[in-house]
Amino acid sequence: MSEREARRALIRQVLVAEHVASQDQLLRHLQGHGVTTTQATLSRDLRDMGITRSMTARGPRYEVDLRGRYM
Repeated sequence: MSEREARRALIRQVLVAEHVASQDQLLRHLQGHGVTTTQATLSRDLRDMGITRSMTARGPRYEVDLRGRYM
């Protein structure tokens, strides 16, 4: 698995398990798992993975479309 594939798998795992409201918060989660990346790369990953940010009762949240193109 490439570094990019591993990072994207971790992003998906974190977003399914946690309520993540911002890219900064997601970056901290990734750093906690030993993955260092830039905000620009993270933004590109989210776009390419089809991750959306929507408003919930608990505030904004990044959401993974479990039927989406990136599994």
